[in-house]
Amino acid sequence: MIKIEPMNFGKTALALCLLATVSVTAARAGTRHVNINVESPDGTVAGSAEESQRCELLIKQGGMAFHQGNVEEAEKLFKEALSLSEKFGSSDPRLGVCVNNLAAVLRVQNKLADAEGFYRRALSLLERSAGKSSPAVATALDNLIGVCEAQGKTGELETLYERSLAVKRESFGPESSQVADALNFMAGYYSNQRKFDQAETFYKQALDLKINKFGPEHAKVATALNNMATNYQLESKYDQAEPLYKRALAIREKETGPDSAPVAAVLNNLGTLAQAQQKFPEAEEYLQRSFKIREKSFGPESKEVALSLGALADLFAEAGKFPDAELMFKRAIAVMKQAKGADESQVASLEERYESLKDRLENEPAAGPNGAGARSSKEK
Repeated sequence: MIKIEPMNFGKTALALCLLATVSVTAARAGTRHVNINVESPDGTVAGSAEESQRCELLIKQGGMAFHQGNVEEAEKLFKEALSLSEKFGSSDPRLGVCVNNLAAVLRVQNKLADAEGFYRRALSLLERSAGKSSPAVATALDNLIGVCEAQGKTGELETLYERSLAVKRESFGPESSQVADALNFMAGYYSNQRKFDQAETFYKQALDLKINKFGPEHAKVATALNNMATNYQLESKYDQAEPLYKRALAIREKETGPDSAPVAAVLNNLGTLAQAQQKFPEAEEYLQRSFKIREKSFGPESKEVALSLGALADLFAEAGKFPDAELMFKRAIAVMKQAKGADESQVASLEERYESLKDRLENEPAAGPNGAGARSSKEK
């Protein structure tokens, strides 16, 4: 599997959907007239100072619980905060914050339709309380994009991506890192839609911004190079992809060391690229190195190791090394079933590819000792 990084809301990296909570500080950024105690329409004070402080404390505690993985506690705290914030009026930013953060809790519980409803309400509230070009609205838009794409709702995604980019340009500035990331997200969307020319345009803009802001050897530049290379690879422009991957690899090795997880990710991509070009020995060298790094970095029973084993299995199957492919698929499936953070779709993908290999072995003529005989007719 090709790895696009850092965040791409498409199927390539579904787990990377932005599940950000919004802080009260972020919600207030960009708006000048926000009081802790908000007057209700009839002029009375909506909520005491004690309730205001309690609400903000609950939001902070809920955010900490959420990011520590304690979803049930986060939901309890955010619901209590929401109950208090509703006393302050719809123009108070804390109401939008609480609604957004409850949506994030629902999202991680895979209650996608409910989360979408809360995110849409949060977006409307934050536009009113914090301003349509505020950082909080940018986060709310990204959250809505994530949950829509997780449900396969692509109809309005382009519009949402465009809105998010426009808000970040106005809120953070046209040369900001937030805009560079938004350009990257936009490019990923177009790449997933197989609109490669449009994706290339946005990837180039993101790359130029990151080089200008961080310098040509920065890790963020490596990310941009990797993603542009991936777009070329998906478009079968292998000669254009390879030098970009190698530039990204050189930066990663210098930045994080030769045995780091980011290096393993680029090595994996170089391996799949060589495989697509039927350079099987070269592909195996890249993928084996990526596997060894992941085994050391994440542990032999990790999801990342299972993904590497699956990539090697795919390579061996295509190269005609059927016994090796079968062994790798069995190991990959066993590890993935036990790995922390793995989901059913990843196990199912490995099992489907293994079944495809077994069907191929049943239907093709007998291969030689290494299975090379079944492959030879397809060699160029």
